Parts: sequence; structure tokens; C-alpha cells
Amino acid sequence: MLCAFAGRREKWQPVSAPAPAPAKPFNFPKAFGLGGLALGEIYMIFTVLAPNTSGVAVLSALSLVSQAAFVAVGPALADFTPTLGAKLGRLAEWAVPFGLFGAMIGTGLGIIADAVARRLRR
Repeated sequence: MLCAFAGRREKWQPVSAPAPAPAKPFNFPKAFGLGGLALGEIYMIFTVLAPNTSGVAVLSALSLVSQAAFVAVGPALADFTPTLGAKLGRLAEWAVPFGLFGAMIGTGLGIIADAVARRLRR
């Protein structure tokens, strides 16, 4: 190849590859924490947006209040469906606790997985 500055030929020299850097260990807690956050949010969506059950079936499980008190109220509770705004509000309200607990559980599992991986590498 011609050198642009001096007009002389430049020889190609083989270049040795640089020495590979030591491999970093995989960060299990971070990956598991992010996975736990995502799974916590998905679980929150299924939990919060689950259909409402009829009021009589839910309230009949209460042992402190008599069944007869809810006979007249049962149909009114069964017909209740939350509006879109109420559902979005519940999603926003429960996003933080579900995500935090999912991330905490995922981080804990990641620490355990990291310890097992380090033990197996020895």
C-alpha cells in the first residue's frame, strides 16, 4: 500500500492479537433481581385485574358476621364492576409493592445461585 505522505511503500506487519482479558463472573443477583421484578409485575397484573367474585361467596367466609346479614346485600355486590379508571388506579397503586417484593426475592435467589456457581467453579 502506498503511504500518502512520503510516497514510499509501507509494509504490512502481522499484528498479534492482544491478550484476552480475564472473564468477569456473571452477575447472578442483578439478573435474578431484574427477572424477579418483571415476574412480580406480571403477577401483579394478573392479581389486580382478576375478575371480582360474587359478594356472598366472599363474605360468607367471615365467621364473625351472620350469613343472614348478607343475603340482601349479596346481589348488589355481585353486580359491581370497577371502572377503567379504578382498574388503572389499582395497577398504579400495587405496581410498587409487587415489583419491590419480586425484585427482593429475585435478588435473594440470585445470591444463592451465585454462591452455588462459585462453589462449582472451584
